Amino acid sequence: MAVKRASKSQIVSMLRSRGLHARADWFERELPDLVDVGHNYSLLSMLDIDPATLTEADAAPVATRS
Repeated sequence: MAVKRASKSQIVSMLRSRGLHARADWFERELPDLVDVGHNYSLLSMLDIDPATLTEADAAPVATRS
């Protein structure tokens, strides 16, 4: 089954691990926490990120403590 949503943090981590810090910073600023893989397929392709390597993100928000 193809991934429909991926977490922004997963993609940012992939970019940073490749030394692409400026691109990771841009991605972090411009995209939502849950990235629609189909809608952003061209962007992911340009960044050399294979959607098949991404893990499906949970759509439920994560509770944080104040």
